[in-house]
Amino acid sequence: MILIINLFMLYNIIFMRHGCLAGRYHDYNKLTYSELRNLWLNIGNYSIDKTKKMISEIDFWEIKICITSLQQRTIETAHMMWLSSIIKTESISEIYFDLSELITEEEYKVTWLAGVRVALWKSFFERKPWVESPEALMERILSFVAKIAQLNVQNIAVIWHWFYLQMIKCFLVEWVDFTKISYEDFLHLEIKPISYLESFEVKLHN
Repeated sequence: MILIINLFMLYNIIFMRHGCLAGRYHDYNKLTYSELRNLWLNIGNYSIDKTKKMISEIDFWEIKICITSLQQRTIETAHMMWLSSIIKTESISEIYFDLSELITEEEYKVTWLAGVRVALWKSFFERKPWVESPEALMERILSFVAKIAQLNVQNIAVIWHWFYLQMIKCFLVEWVDFTKISYEDFLHLEIKPISYLESFEVKLHN
């Protein structure tokens, strides 16, 4: 929960990962190369599995506004949490990358999702042109947090995607500027992967 003191207003923000997808998309490791590529490009409709429960026990009844990306899976998660006042924004969409540059289809058949994630992390920190840079992602994060204060609402939930949340944890929980570290440095932080519907709290004072 981010606590931002802005004059006389205290802002409480819950970060949560979206729910897992329904059907065969429940396990990304079972997807074909083309299915995974279309998923990351948001080509097609991907509904979440509404039978899954939250991992955390955070009380969502006090949440006044929920902010999601434009992706269907984040919006459906907000509805599942009975969050009706939803702001959809492109600024918190998942990190951009070109799957065909990260890993070949033949390599994917051997390493599956684990291989994609390793290639993504390495390309991110090495600032490869086919992945959004650490600086660009940091700019999005700082811009988004700054806009929170403009909403003039105390209790806000934010439903984001896996990579984005990992970087939020790195920056606002571990207090590490990820624009100034290497891939090896990041591994040493041992940031626990964020599961579907898992949420976490952060305290940040101006």
